[in-house]
Amino acid sequence: MPHQLQHVTKDELTKWLSELLQIDTTNPPGDEEEAAKYVFDILVEEGLEPELIYSESKRVNVFLRLKGKNKDPKLMLTAHLDVVPAETDTWIHPPFSGKIIDGEIWGRGAFDCKGLAIMELGAIIELVRSGTTLNNDLIYLLVADEEVGGEMGAKYLVDNHPEKTNIPYIINEGGGMVMKRKNKEFLLLNNSEKGAFWGYIIVEGRPGHASIPKAAINALEDGAKLLSLILKHNTKIQPSEDVLDQISYLGGSRIAKFLFSHQRTADLMINHPFGGMREVVPTLDAMIRPTIVPTMIEASNKVNVIPGSVRIDLDCRLLPGQDWSTVQEEIQRAVGKKVKYTLHQAKEGMGMVGSL
Repeated sequence: MPHQLQHVTKDELTKWLSELLQIDTTNPPGDEEEAAKYVFDILVEEGLEPELIYSESKRVNVFLRLKGKNKDPKLMLTAHLDVVPAETDTWIHPPFSGKIIDGEIWGRGAFDCKGLAIMELGAIIELVRSGTTLNNDLIYLLVADEEVGGEMGAKYLVDNHPEKTNIPYIINEGGGMVMKRKNKEFLLLNNSEKGAFWGYIIVEGRPGHASIPKAAINALEDGAKLLSLILKHNTKIQPSEDVLDQISYLGGSRIAKFLFSHQRTADLMINHPFGGMREVVPTLDAMIRPTIVPTMIEASNKVNVIPGSVRIDLDCRLLPGQDWSTVQEEIQRAVGKKVKYTLHQAKEGMGMVGSL
């Protein structure tokens, strides 16, 4: 039976978020089923008819169509149920405790992105309880697998259920951030996003026992060189006009726009920021160029074995219109012939859409 309360209360929202945070949806490996069923049951209690859409076992998406006078939906509220792994030892409170302490709710995913899922859930239920008549159908969609490429979530739904996902306006995570500059506040709006591509580099050596180092070729030596070359490399800038206009506003003059329009001056500004530019340079840097960031390294699995190969994993964020060939070109520019290597694109997360 539908809930009898006239309005969604703070206590309800707090309870829902706390309990949702207690469900471990770490991805990888990925398992959103319990969390999806939790939200599904809340919607059913309100007299609604949500759907659970499985892309494969344990990988579940929640879909709801809130009906309006016109069946043609114009707006979707969406969020994702999976979360990135949590290093338990670094948390003040356990990451899946959902503890409420001093007015704060603690848990992996409170910000990204279960908090948004519950806010949108609250909005949907408020519309139902208040008896609001919608002009158009409203879609509520919680997806799986956002943190590892969306293959089991957004991509699966777009490929297999286009009638449920082809919506002109979508409210999702990201955007709406406030940036302060020269005593002014700027509300940032996203009009495009980078794509995330994952890959790895293999540097070869010759393995051996650490007691006889000269008999081996330690792959860490060239691995370290390559790592340093990539970290110091400035990728080619490709600022859009919208980004340059934003820089002009934030910089307070068209000079800033000019400086960030050219490779040499942009690199100079980013590597040697001055004054108030120090606050915004890291963000602006990521907005005008692709980024290629080494995040993981794997070598020997035993302390007395010299590694015969080193694997360096890369998180690459590419501008609209760029693809894996951009990564190949930039790595080649960075490393040249100084180190022999092979570059591989990872199967997971290939071309997934990710925020800046």
